[in-house]
Formats: sequence, C-alpha cells, structure tokens
Amino acid sequence: MNQDLFAELSSKQKEIVMCTEGPVLVLAGAGSGKTRVLTHRIAHLVQNLGIPGYNILAITFTNKATKEMAERLENMLGPENLVWVHTFHKFCSIILRKHADKIGFKSSFSIYDDDDSKKIIRKILKNQKIDYLKEDEVKHEISNAKQKGYTPETYSSMVDGENNQKIGKLFDKYQEELLQANAMDYDDLLVNALELFKRDPEVAEYYKNKFRYIHVDEFQDTNKIQNDISNLIAEKWKNIFVVGDDDQCIYKWRGAEIDNILKFDKIYKDVKIFKLEENYRSTPNILLSANSLIKNNSERHEKELVAKRNSGVRVEYLNSYNDLQEAQQIASLIYSLKYNHNYQNSDFAILVREAIAGNAIENRIREAGINYRVLGGYKFYERKEILDVLAYLRLVSNPEDNAAFLRIINYPKRGIGEVALDFISGISNKKGIPLFEAACFSADSEELSFRAKSQTIAFVDLMRKLILKKNDRIEYLIRSILELTSFKEQLEKSHTKEEAETRYENVLFFMEQARQFGLKSKYSSLDAFIESVTLAPETKEIESEGCITISTVHAVKGLEFPVVFIVACEEGVFPARQSINHEEVEEERRVMYVAITRAKDRLYVSSARRRFRYGKEETNYPSRFISEMKSEEKRPAFSDFGGKNFEDERILSHDSGDDYGYNGSVEKANECINTIKQIIKTPNVYNESIEDYKTGKKIKHSRYGEGVIILISGEEDDRVATVEFPDLGIKKFVIKNTPMTLI
Repeated sequence: MNQDLFAELSSKQKEIVMCTEGPVLVLAGAGSGKTRVLTHRIAHLVQNLGIPGYNILAITFTNKATKEMAERLENMLGPENLVWVHTFHKFCSIILRKHADKIGFKSSFSIYDDDDSKKIIRKILKNQKIDYLKEDEVKHEISNAKQKGYTPETYSSMVDGENNQKIGKLFDKYQEELLQANAMDYDDLLVNALELFKRDPEVAEYYKNKFRYIHVDEFQDTNKIQNDISNLIAEKWKNIFVVGDDDQCIYKWRGAEIDNILKFDKIYKDVKIFKLEENYRSTPNILLSANSLIKNNSERHEKELVAKRNSGVRVEYLNSYNDLQEAQQIASLIYSLKYNHNYQNSDFAILVREAIAGNAIENRIREAGINYRVLGGYKFYERKEILDVLAYLRLVSNPEDNAAFLRIINYPKRGIGEVALDFISGISNKKGIPLFEAACFSADSEELSFRAKSQTIAFVDLMRKLILKKNDRIEYLIRSILELTSFKEQLEKSHTKEEAETRYENVLFFMEQARQFGLKSKYSSLDAFIESVTLAPETKEIESEGCITISTVHAVKGLEFPVVFIVACEEGVFPARQSINHEEVEEERRVMYVAITRAKDRLYVSSARRRFRYGKEETNYPSRFISEMKSEEKRPAFSDFGGKNFEDERILSHDSGDDYGYNGSVEKANECINTIKQIIKTPNVYNESIEDYKTGKKIKHSRYGEGVIILISGEEDDRVATVEFPDLGIKKFVIKNTPMTLI
C-alpha cells in the first residue's frame, strides 16, 4: 500500500478515502479540503486497490474544477491514468456523440448556446404571430422544464393558464426545430443522455458495468436530471461517492435541488455519512460568524465548522449614512490595510448580492486609482465578432445548423433581405430540410429577384469553398473565412477605426487560440474545437494579479481571499426583496454563508441607511443576517466605523486580535490616505509623450516583451493602457510610468 498517499491527510480525511465500497455521502464544509479527499480516494482506488482508471468516473460542475482535478490526478497517477474526469455536460456529450443515432440525431450534432436558442424561439414566435410572449421568458420556462425532466407533453399537462399552455406548444415546436437542425441545447445534453439510457437498455447496461466507482463533486448543486443520471449509472455497483455542502446550495434559480443531498440517505439506506468540519481557510472569528448565521436555517444537515487556524482579528461591521460614504470607508480601509499590513490588491474582494449594488464602490475604487477587476464580466465568447466567426465554423462543421445559417447569411451584409429569407424558410418548412439546403434550392429558383438570387448563389459558393477546407488546420480555415468575407473591411464600415481595430484584434486572438488548440489537444478536429469553445466559454478578464476583485457572491464560489468586504447588507438588498418568504430566505442565508467563508484573515460586513438603486435613493434597515451573525457568547462590542456608535449595531463582536490599522471617521481615513500618498515614492517617468499610445498599437515592455494595446482609459498623465501579451494574457499599465516603447 502506498502510505505516502495518506501522509498529508487528516485522520478524518484518511477514514473517508479508505471507505471505498457502497454509497458514501461526505458533507464537506467550506475550506475543509474536499478536493483533496476526492482526488486521494481515486488515487487510492487505482494505486492501492488496482482498479483500472477507465472504471472510475468523477463528475465536476465547472471546467475549472475539472482541470484542477485532472491535473492533481496526473501528478499522482501519471498522464495516462484513464480516469474519466468531466463536467456533467461534457460527460453526456461524449456518450451522445457515440450513440446519437439511437435517439434520432447524427453524431455531428451542434450544441446551441442561449443566443442560438433564443433565435429559434424568436423565429417560432414570429411565424405564429405571437407578440405577447418574450423570447427570454419562453427560453427560461423551457429550460426550467427540462431541468425538472419534463417533456413538452408532460409540461403541458402540469401547467395552468393560457400563456403556459401556449409555452407548452412552443416547447414542442422548439424541440422539432432542434431535431431538424441536428442540434441540442445545453439542457438537451443532459435530457437526451438520460433519454438514451432509458430508451436503449444495452447502452445503459454498458455504462452501468463500465463505471464501478462514481464520484460527484458539489452534489448540492445537482438538478433532477443530473441526480437521475448519477443514480442510474450507479445502479449496478452502488459505489456512488458524493461530496457537497447543503449550506452552500445557492443555485436554486438555475435548477439545483437541495433535496438531492438532504434526502440522499432515503435513496441509499445503507449509506455511510461523513462530516468534514475542520476548516483550514478562515480564522475562528470568521467561522464563528458563519456558524451563528447558518444555524438559523432549518433545511440542512447539522454540522459546525471548526477552525484549524489561530485566532485572528475581529469581524467588523461598517455602518454608513449612504452608499457613497460606504464606498469611501472601504477605499480608506484598503489603503490602510495595504500600508499598515502589507496587503496587495489581489488580497481584497468586495462582494455584493447583486451587481448594481457595487456601482458606487467601483466608481470610488476607480477614482482612488486602485486597479480592480469585475469578476464575471464581459465574456470573450459572447463578443459579436467572435460569435460571427464561430457561426461560420459551425456551419462548415454541420451544414444543418440553422442558427449558424441565420447568423451569417447576411453578415457581412450581402443584400439578402427579409423577403429572400422568408422564401428560403418557406422551402425549408415545405420540404422539411435545413435552411442551408433550402438556400441551395433557392439559388436555382426564378422566383427570387435578380439581386437576391445572385447574392444567394454567392453565399452558397462561399460556403462550398469553406466546406472544402474543413479538414485544414483550424487557424487556416479561420483565415479563409476572414479573407473570403472581407471581415476586416466590414468591421471598418460598421465601427469607428479604434473599435474596428479592437474587434479585429479579438478575432486574431481567437485565431491564435485555435492554433494553440491544435498544438495542445489530442483531438484537434474542427468539431472538437467548436465543442471545446461551446462547452467551456472563457471570460477574457484582466488577470487577478495586482487587482482588487469586485464580484457578486455567486461568481466567487470556490474562491478565497485574505480580506473580504460584504457590502449592501440591507433588508431588500441582501436578502433580496423578492426572497422574503421562508424558503427563499434560507437560500439567501446560504448565499451570505458562502460570502463569509470566502474570507481567510479579515471580514468586514457593511450596510448603508440610504442607497441609490434603480434610479432613486432608497432607505433600508440593516440586514437580518447581520444580527444573526452575532454569537450567543457575550463578547466586547466594537465601534461602528461609519461615525456615531450605536449599541444595537455593535453586533459582530468577536475577539479582537491585532488592530486592523486605524479606527475613526472618514475624515481621519482621508488623512491617512493623504499621508500614504506623500510617503510613497514618486514613480519614475518613462514616457514624457503619451499621445501616440492608442488602441491597436504594438508595444515592447522591458519585462513582458511585445504586446498589443487593446484599450486606452483615463485622462492626461493618468492614462492607462490595457495590453494583451500573446503568452501572458492581459495587463494594465499607467503609460507615463511604465518602461515600454512603441514598436
């Protein structure tokens, strides 16, 4: 037996890893080392028990978690370990690619994102002359129905009301359109995989036999379909190992069912239940607040986090007159903590329940000259220019992809108007064929105008040329798309010079990603590249080094920061106004619990009496969660940082270790900032003239090498260049004070 495998495990973790047979439920509290337990258990199965890796399945919820687990297993077992480590959606897509014909699809099916799905719904609504339902509303309702396992028929039989009955019919038509286009949406990957298992017992039996040991991470986030798939595959061996924390179930709004983890022991009567309560992340005072808060929930397994760290500073409550003063306090505290305790920007996170609540703070942080990022911001693969190029790739890969056809038939503009599109759509409906095939028929029709016919012929010929290049290297195919469509020229016609350059640089970056995919991936086909992009959309963000993080709580689940500010903690904001009933408040409380347990060293909880939201200033009471965070133990009160002390607001009174820097009014905070600015050495000046630094210009940095400026912000001497480096990603520099030159 490999004893080194257990060297870094606690006694409880080792006990869990050694429990390999039968159903196992691990209730893993925040920061308790659940990923370590999962990976070590899999390694134990392979190394010590001789289980082949291909008989082991590990399901995660995010691509990031998949990558982390796969890397850990590679380090422990070697690169050829053969363990299946995938997200639910990727796992289902792999199975469907092999057996799609069993449920009426071809193996080359496309995967539609939300934008593609909405276009289909928009088309259906238009054809049926329905203007009282919105595409977002219909898409949301259909997605919710699928996550609950409803078909169009079962949905229609379960809902009341004229609108819902109409949505049931639209649901049915939507599924017909997907099948005709040989496409599935994200929800279909799960629904169709489960349908495949139910419809074909031989296929189901194969995977039941194959996976002797099944592991599901973040089990509290599973929806009904995911839970059904897990249970079905585990049916033969019953070796299902699930890890989760019901206290961190915060995704009900996207289908997560907390009952999956709460009632796991009702499905598996002989389940072994373990609790991981030792927290390696946060100080005792932070955990005291978390435990005090979450015990107010009734829908949970009883457990309590126990700190493995020494006592730290007290948890602080900041009370402000309005959101502007709140923002000033937080900026002042950040300056103080950096100056007195050597924290870096990347050590700070400012968390909000809803994005709008962070506006005042973001503005103040920007004004203070502090670098920051907004986590979960604009996603690279949601940029229009990227989606346009991707649609060309998709139609080359799958000529039956109607959504891709509709996106590019008239982009760049080629004079194919609504009349011509309606004519093509009519042929498609009449013959029951995809739109691209219908366009080929239309090219020979005499019923189209001369211009529409000639442009349709030109488009068909363009796609013919591209389809012939399908097996070329992907970056070469993208280059052909750009050349044959005069893509750059179209951007220049539609946008300012600077914006066109930026958008085109994005496309070139996308082309480079395709090249890197070809170099790194064992499966570098066009289909594999499209699937990797579709299933794993990346956020092209400024990297965290040197930046404060401003984020919603949901976007930082799984992350941790030395210093955390939870702001806008008022009734109607956090908890949200629409979540005041008992069940919804419990989920809101879990969101607060997740926010608290992101903090490692210091936690600040802030409320403001007045806050500007939705065009007006509101007056709110402090959140109920603030008082719930107070421990039953009597401890010394702390001062209200925002000004006058209020005894009833001194409620997060935990032990005070070292002082957090200074204490007092906003005026004193400003004095501290001014003092710091005077002490800090004046930065060197490398560029006296900064006027020539513009978007699209290439630069050479003394340390990072060559890059391209993708954004210029700020004014005069404070102008900032956002630069993209091929190998390093994106960095921001104050132009005047940065050792770089134009190329």
